[in-house]
Amino acid sequence: MLIALTTGQRCQTLTLLDMSEGSMQQHHNCYSFALYLVLELCVYVTLQYYFVVTSKIRTSSKLLISYIKPYKAATSSTIGRRIKLLLQQTGINTQTFSAHSTCSASVSKLVLCFYFCRRYS
Repeated sequence: MLIALTTGQRCQTLTLLDMSEGSMQQHHNCYSFALYLVLELCVYVTLQYYFVVTSKIRTSSKLLISYIKPYKAATSSTIGRRIKLLLQQTGINTQTFSAHSTCSASVSKLVLCFYFCRRYS
């Protein structure tokens, strides 16, 4: 329960935690685990790919850009529409959950992790 609460991970991710050498590392006041996940779902790999495919059309130093010429920086309303569309496409009720729901969900996880890390370090 403590691992689930402090990491905010799903049960499926918790089943992937492995104590073998190379998978788990002990640090001064915490443990880190290497998870072998699907590359298409990895934020790092996806961001690298995004940099490559947008490099020739990019006219802004902002991370997120529009996909319609002249490829300017995406506005907050554009980003919100994109998130809401993705939520709808995955079957999430956008009457209950909006693009702003991602903010509160991630902040809740961050606050919980910060609390436990500070308390037990």
